[in-house]
Amino acid sequence: MDVILADAQALPFPEHTFDTVVGTLVLCTIPNPEKALNEIRRVCKPGGHVLFFEHVRAEHSLLGRLQDWMTPVWKRVCNGCHLNRETLETVKKAGFTIVHVEKHNNGILLM
Repeated sequence: MDVILADAQALPFPEHTFDTVVGTLVLCTIPNPEKALNEIRRVCKPGGHVLFFEHVRAEHSLLGRLQDWMTPVWKRVCNGCHLNRETLETVKKAGFTIVHVEKHNNGILLM
């Protein structure tokens, strides 16, 4: 197995290379998640699968506001991580078909 260090916003692979693409707690730190999602669509084969495990802004109003309040400091301390991104909406807007979502930890973690 080879490990390739690459920018998710400009993947160094030809179109339709992978049957499955997996992202784990990454869309919170990528500067332009929309661009990364476009790259994922490009490298995933037609009919392939894209699997994510991501944290998102909580639907619960108090918890969501707490994430909003913490995000500026959190980004500096945790390598650019945005606690309050609405990643599921971003994935939908990128044109992915959502087949299944599991919510964990008060809806903060989605699979």
